[in-house]
Amino acid sequence: MRAPALFDKLSAKLVLAVTLFMLLLLVTVISAVELGLKRLQNDATQLSAGVLTQQIRVDLQERATLEATISNDHFARAAALTRIAADYLTAAVTNGDQTPWDAGRFQTYPEGGLLFDANPQRVTDVIIPPYTHLDDNLWQRLGQSAVLDNIFPALLSQAPEAIAIYYQETNMAFRYYPAINVVQFAAGSPGLDPSNADYVLEKSPVAPGNDPQRLTAWDPPYADNLEQGLLITANTPVYFGDDYQGVVSIDLSLTQLVDRLQAIHPTPSSYAFIVDENGRLVAAATQGIPRLLHRTGGASPEPATDILGVSLVDSADSDLAAILPAMLRGDAGLAEAAIAGEPTLLSFAPLPDLGWSLGIVVPLAELTAPAELLAAQTAINAANILRLTLALISLFFLAALVGVILTNRRLTRPIADLVRGTAAITEGDLDVSIPVTTGDELGRLAASFNSMTAVLRHSRDSLYQQHAALQTEMAERQQAETALRQSEEQYRRALEQRVAERTQELTTLLEVSHHLTLTLPLSDLLQLIIERLRLVVPYTAAAIAVLDDDTLQPVAYEGPGAPAGETRLRDLGFIGSQLARSEPVVIQDVAEATPAAAVYRQGASTDRAEHDGEASQHPRAWLAVPLQLRGQLVGLLTVQHTQPGYFTPKHLDLALAFADQAAIAIENAQLYEQAQSLAAMQERQKLARELHDSVSQALYGIALGTRTARTLVTRADEQPLKTALGEPLDYTLSLAEAGLAEMRALIFELRPESLASEGLVAALEKQTDALRARYHLAVAADFGAEPDIALPAKTVLYRVAQEALHNIVKHAGASQVVVKLAADNGRLALIISDNGQGFDPSASFPGHLGLKSMRERVEGIGGDYTLESRPGRGTTITVTVPSTATASD
Repeated sequence: MRAPALFDKLSAKLVLAVTLFMLLLLVTVISAVELGLKRLQNDATQLSAGVLTQQIRVDLQERATLEATISNDHFARAAALTRIAADYLTAAVTNGDQTPWDAGRFQTYPEGGLLFDANPQRVTDVIIPPYTHLDDNLWQRLGQSAVLDNIFPALLSQAPEAIAIYYQETNMAFRYYPAINVVQFAAGSPGLDPSNADYVLEKSPVAPGNDPQRLTAWDPPYADNLEQGLLITANTPVYFGDDYQGVVSIDLSLTQLVDRLQAIHPTPSSYAFIVDENGRLVAAATQGIPRLLHRTGGASPEPATDILGVSLVDSADSDLAAILPAMLRGDAGLAEAAIAGEPTLLSFAPLPDLGWSLGIVVPLAELTAPAELLAAQTAINAANILRLTLALISLFFLAALVGVILTNRRLTRPIADLVRGTAAITEGDLDVSIPVTTGDELGRLAASFNSMTAVLRHSRDSLYQQHAALQTEMAERQQAETALRQSEEQYRRALEQRVAERTQELTTLLEVSHHLTLTLPLSDLLQLIIERLRLVVPYTAAAIAVLDDDTLQPVAYEGPGAPAGETRLRDLGFIGSQLARSEPVVIQDVAEATPAAAVYRQGASTDRAEHDGEASQHPRAWLAVPLQLRGQLVGLLTVQHTQPGYFTPKHLDLALAFADQAAIAIENAQLYEQAQSLAAMQERQKLARELHDSVSQALYGIALGTRTARTLVTRADEQPLKTALGEPLDYTLSLAEAGLAEMRALIFELRPESLASEGLVAALEKQTDALRARYHLAVAADFGAEPDIALPAKTVLYRVAQEALHNIVKHAGASQVVVKLAADNGRLALIISDNGQGFDPSASFPGHLGLKSMRERVEGIGGDYTLESRPGRGTTITVTVPSTATASD
């Protein structure tokens, strides 16, 4: 049986469902509260102790898990620094960054014969054992690892518990930070003994044989020979491709870990301890050491180095020994145990990255003390709770019912509009639009729906346009192919009728036609055409020039000397006019009294002066054939010969045939370039949309969630929680914001229309925002209003700024950057400066084309480009362009 039409509406269903739910909830809660309070009054004394103890058990387990997580995160974060250093070194070597090194920088330490870097300005200590072979490979690897001087200080500052960070190569040479003259401690060290020469290569925990997965590995705790206390070391392997190079290590002090354990005491007599994966004691609170080791009496506290490695697996306390296997498996839990003759509750949780386990021991007697006070207060509060509960539930019911009725229309109308719009889309109507009446999630959903329909409409229109363009292009290609096949058929029939002397001519033409179907570069193909032309029309020199606007630019040349330079078509006078009318020009003798010969002699006078010693090579006969595409002049084929009256009508016909092939080659090259450009643009737009719809939204969600978590932590009452979670949340938020800024800049790069739609100022702001977020540079930006200049000029300024900021990040080592746009006297100036290391602008930089390309871009639009830099004084680039600049990029 179908329900009445009234209940087909979402609003009626919502009101009815909420009303029934609230009534059921009201009855259920009132009954449950009344029954619970009666039982609470009767059984308060019996249950209070158990309930409170259970809560304390839960709190104790959560405390153990939290403390273990905090300790594990501290170590994991420090270990991650070695991975950053390893990746940084690999990337630097891949980019070819290195510093030259030679033996002159080293001195020999008297004890042990160690070589060490004695430069007082050094950032890191470098030590080479005496058995390491000193060759070019060693100096090259030291030069490559020198880039770690740029990152070691910053990495070490991010881990307060870290003592040192260093890189040791497979040949046992190592680089140590901070520079504390570590050679005086390393001299005579067993670690550098010749018997350990293969330690990094074979015995290290991250050597290929021990760590095939190339993960970070931990050394067991040990007492450092540099007198820095009890330490633990994280190791990360370094690979260049599949070649194992060495290991980046970081030493962490366990002193802060012991201090943290001292602060863990949920009850006055409780204490905490940590064991490693073998059940050996790593650290413990001072008051817990005598109980764990059964050392009672008034003896002074045990030093941390003395208890290191004491095994609890064979502890005299059988309960503790029985619990240790679960701790060693990495389990978390609670267990009652008699330790040192005292009943206790042991809570434990794992430190997964190290394979350790943290335990908190609380005497059972201290857990049940608050139970009696709780039982006394229960009876007093029971009656008050019942009355207050009844009043609050009744009020809540009435308020909820009124709220549902009032907000029902506001909630359901946007949903109905969305349903209507979805149905229209399903029927193919992409012009549908939904009114946005609110700013909440439903309003944003409606706005997103409208944006989606707009994108769909745009995509549909673009597809129609692209389809039409592709059909036109395919038709033109088919016509060209048909014409080519017809031409080949005509030449084939002519070959059957003519004598053997024509065989060579048509064979050559067929060979040229064959090469037209190959994807050769245009210049190579045109060069091939004039080379094959010599086989059928012997000549002294021949050239092909392509018409660009009004200028003939030589592309291919065959003959003595160098080809002629660029020539404007209008400067050719009579010859240019005849070529523009698609008529060939034949000069049988350049000395004859004809308009064409006069123009030729005028243009060739300078070239004759340069080659007076080569009179035998001077042309006497000259032939020019236009290259045409659909009636339009696109280029010129010229042929020269030293014999007057040399060219015959047959030569002219052959030259015209080769000119047709050259024109087809030019058209094919243009069509191929257009197809490539169209495909690249479509792919860039598709990639930009996918990045915007996926990665950018994900990064935005991460940042939003992290801010919410940071706010909740700030409002929390527990100071340890604020201290423990505040820094990781801030770090995560900074990474998300940096990634979002970089993603916006990348999307802008992938969408060539963005500069026209958003403007130069928006583009520069995206670049500077990404620079701040990713590299933490102090960027001062002063752009002002959007400048009123042509789009090509904006493109040049944007590309120059992009290249300059890239050079600052990669080469300058700067901490402050200034980017400014300023307009003055009809010109616009872009100024980019930094406080980096600077350089000598007059020096040569082979392989680095950025500075040259920036200058060429600016000069191409009639602008001025200046670069000011001195070593140690930073760099300033100033670009000024006229407000009417219109040249293309």
